[in-house]
Amino acid sequence: MEPASIRDPAGPYTTKVDRWLGAISAMYVLLAIGLPAWLLGSAVGSSQPLDPGLVALPLGVLAAMWAIAYPCEYLFEASDLVVRSGLLCIRIPLLSISTVKPSRSLASAPAWSFDRLEIRYGRKQRVLISPREKAAFLAELAKRAPQLIRDGESLVVAQSWKTPEENGAS
Repeated sequence: MEPASIRDPAGPYTTKVDRWLGAISAMYVLLAIGLPAWLLGSAVGSSQPLDPGLVALPLGVLAAMWAIAYPCEYLFEASDLVVRSGLLCIRIPLLSISTVKPSRSLASAPAWSFDRLEIRYGRKQRVLISPREKAAFLAELAKRAPQLIRDGESLVVAQSWKTPEENGAS
């Protein structure tokens, strides 16, 4: 059996969770479960009918949040970086990545922290992620995407990089 500290470099790399965001999410879960339970409990023996929407709405919102936010992880496949957040799944060809740089953007993203990495790929596409093990993630990405080199806390395309098509044309 392998020691617990040994991890598969392919992932999954789970999202980092900011404490305040985790606390807000936990409070909403408690509210979404507690409010309907309280309403149902107070309706027992009451002559007033209970509106089912008051029970269903917070539970429905909770289910929708869960479906788009859990699990939030990033993993490497043979030629792709897979970004998964609930039902959302983005496949990024490793050779299409042009830059990876730190970001504190507030934009919506499959990330539970504002300590993020912005990945630019393809034609002006980008995704923001927040791997808990940022250094290990960057090292693995640099290993799997041969066009990328380290530039401080970022990864950028090496000036000498030629695409496989360019190498075949020479």
